[in-house]
Amino acid sequence: FGATLTGFYALTLRILTLPSSLIGSAVGSVFLSAAPQAKRDGTLAALVTQLHARLAMAGAVPLAVLVFFGPDLFALVFAEDWRQAGVYAQWMAPWIYLQFQWSPLSMLGSVLELQRQALVAQMLVFVFRFGSIVIAWWLGLSADSSVFVFAIVSALTYLTIMLLFMRRAGVNLSSVLITDIKYIGLSFSVIFPIWLLLRGLL
Repeated sequence: FGATLTGFYALTLRILTLPSSLIGSAVGSVFLSAAPQAKRDGTLAALVTQLHARLAMAGAVPLAVLVFFGPDLFALVFAEDWRQAGVYAQWMAPWIYLQFQWSPLSMLGSVLELQRQALVAQMLVFVFRFGSIVIAWWLGLSADSSVFVFAIVSALTYLTIMLLFMRRAGVNLSSVLITDIKYIGLSFSVIFPIWLLLRGLL
């Protein structure tokens, strides 16, 4: 789709994934050290549920900020020419939010000795994400539409793989989804009035 789109996408991806990668790696190491003992004690599901709740709480506010202020923030920090990258950040925010949760929880593959399933899951993630780009190109979608489709498919694949492995750990998936909805709802209820206020002032 050209150098301009690549630049917008690359900048957005780097900005959004750097904090989540650093935090996810640190949290994942701590989780991996505690999870084997929790598995032996029969408390792994509780540990995973607790970790997910903390990750959901930590990621919900940045998600809301990006959804409402993504274009304005990128235009403010990187200049007006980069506003479109902020639009991409809006679309990519749910995917990054879920990837932020999955990064440390992916250690479940090792804890539960599901390395083969983890490998297959990662391969399927790649196939679905790459396939979304190929299909978008085949359908003749615009560059922006292709990024949007890619972001949606990425979010759905990360959500699916995370739920599957959490289920294998014995986690109640309904409580997981309720936790995400709760923290996202609270964050949106705080950020949305601020967005409305600033829109009115501008």
